Amino acid sequence: MIKFVLSLFLLILFVNFSYATDNQEAKRQMRVYLQDLFKSTSDAEKDSVNRLFLNYMKETLSNQETFAQTFDSLPHIGVLMAPDDKFRIFNWNIQYSNGTYKYFGFIQNYNEKGAYVLTQLTDRSDEISDPETAQLAPENWFGALYYEIIPFKDDENDYYALLGWDGNNDFSKKKIIEIMYFNKSGISKFGKAVFKMENKRCKRVIFEYSYLANMMLTYNRNLKMIVFDHLAPPKPSLTGNFKFYGPDFTHDGLKFSKGKWVLVPNLDVRNQKVKKDKPKKLSLTF
Repeated sequence: MIKFVLSLFLLILFVNFSYATDNQEAKRQMRVYLQDLFKSTSDAEKDSVNRLFLNYMKETLSNQETFAQTFDSLPHIGVLMAPDDKFRIFNWNIQYSNGTYKYFGFIQNYNEKGAYVLTQLTDRSDEISDPETAQLAPENWFGALYYEIIPFKDDENDYYALLGWDGNNDFSKKKIIEIMYFNKSGISKFGKAVFKMENKRCKRVIFEYSYLANMMLTYNRNLKMIVFDHLAPPKPSLTGNFKFYGPDFTHDGLKFSKGKWVLVPNLDVRNQKVKKDKPKKLSLTF
């Protein structure tokens, strides 16, 4: 009996050691790909290295054991765990020579039956017409770098407001409030008509502003609101020309009420700790 217990203990120890070794090797290989991607200069080289990294990461994350592993040591990639620990997002981007960006990502989660789900996100933002009203899926995702996750409920279902950044191009940048939820199979869905913005309702909110400006967009836990800079052009003749827009030193908010995120204009945040946060994820660009 003692020999059996000892043999079982050694077997478990060996399996755990082997998995830990494999996991460290996987992280090492990921770092190599990411460093190569960071050093790439041409668009073709970036695409080639990124394809290798994408395939390797997909193979690695296909093992459900990785959901419990930390990946904080990976350079140039964002790893966000949901506040309720129900899913995790891996997120990164490439900047091309023409100033545009492309985004990539994976989502790890478990479905209602407890089965592990790994979902790859494919950026199709350039092909999406009227993106503020579009219902989207992982294969036609409006790409962004996410830096904050805000859980909320509607009719007992779980939803998440994702705050993201998009470098867009050489003239303007974007901030995005995306709504994400999961179907019964555990596949992520994007977009829900929960925003009441002045005279319109939309499924996601997209702010566009000058590449020279920085915009604050964050969740303020004291106010229980998504708080953001109000954007405006420097003069009325530039209205609608978003490459000239920037913060005008006033703030607006979105407050969740009766299943909707309702616009609260002219928000007084003078006594609130609202910082002009430039998310760490902005350093991920290749």
